[in-house]
Amino acid sequence: MTTAVRTAVWGAFLFILLLAARQEMKTRNTDSNAWDQGAVLALSDSIRASGSLFRTDANRHPLFPLLLVPLRSPGTSGFHRAQIAAMAVGALFFAVLFFLFGRKGPLTLSVFLAAALALPPGLPLLLTQVIPDLLFTLLNLLAWYFLAKSFTRWKHALWGGVFAGLAFLAKFSGFMTLEIFLACMTVWGCVTLVRRQFRPAGDALKALLGATMLFAVVASPLLVYNQRTHGRMFYNVNSDYYLWAESWKACKDFSVLSHDRSDAEIHQAALLAMDPAEILSARNFFRQHSIGFIVMRIKAGLHLNGLAWWQGRGYFFLLLGAFVLLALYRLGFSTALMRLRSPATLFSLAYVAVYFTSLCWYAAIAFSLRFLYPLHALLAVGFFLWLKKGPEADQPPVK
Repeated sequence: MTTAVRTAVWGAFLFILLLAARQEMKTRNTDSNAWDQGAVLALSDSIRASGSLFRTDANRHPLFPLLLVPLRSPGTSGFHRAQIAAMAVGALFFAVLFFLFGRKGPLTLSVFLAAALALPPGLPLLLTQVIPDLLFTLLNLLAWYFLAKSFTRWKHALWGGVFAGLAFLAKFSGFMTLEIFLACMTVWGCVTLVRRQFRPAGDALKALLGATMLFAVVASPLLVYNQRTHGRMFYNVNSDYYLWAESWKACKDFSVLSHDRSDAEIHQAALLAMDPAEILSARNFFRQHSIGFIVMRIKAGLHLNGLAWWQGRGYFFLLLGAFVLLALYRLGFSTALMRLRSPATLFSLAYVAVYFTSLCWYAAIAFSLRFLYPLHALLAVGFFLWLKKGPEADQPPVK
């Protein structure tokens, strides 16, 4: 009976969300060039025309455009089919999270998770947008979940590496998830080694190698393409250059001068012709800007993202606060604190901090509510697991 209630609740949320998305598709999302959709559709057409399945436009990654290739055709009908595919990805997102989390644990927590995931304003519009954000959110969430579980059973890192590789094929930000995991697992391995706990230290090493190897295997087609075309496996104009600009106009001006979306030879020749001080890079940015300017940039991004998050998701924090108080009452403060001290939780907190800080930094270049949803979904699932028992508690700690 409880399973039927959970299924009905999640199904109702999804049904209402899809109805709202259908309305957004008719009224607001009618321009195929809005919200980066034109660039994604153009990349899909380029993949179809060239036959190269894992090509990029030096910014957007190929997984989502690749899914659109069978649906593409000239004109409005092709755009509508792509929108329906985007909505199907959204439905898959909710189905996977229900299967993994929503059908387990207390009913009240399951309802909380469904509401937290479905109610953010702007989500119906996001479901209709032909962009990779929801696909990335799902894959990145799965990568985080399995990587967090690998702190107690290293074999979960293999699945974590697979999903991190898929998340990277969807958006470059997927690589950041692996980077943070490698840093946290390395620290955890060193801690266990200092304590002379050799078996956990060995498991940490296995997790590091397993996640890295599986990530490399899954992401290898894109890594090879980047190396051959741009001369760097992890080439991306956003991470390589635009992060160090002061505005989007500066990004566009640099792109014109540097030919940053061309192949390696043309791009390198253009860079050599430029004044080295005009090249967007971390070295030039920190040379040319004071600590005060850097702090102000982060503060401005924090205000912009924080205000948008509260205005659009204030209900989430109020609901979350109620459940945290309930958890503290039922579990006791010491038990709740112990769960926060686990390495998996510390990895999760590190990820949230780095991801949100990167959004604050990037807000000077571009800001959108859709950038916040991957973090929102991770927080919702993370708190659900913490209130339930914690992502690392599926297995007993290794001694």
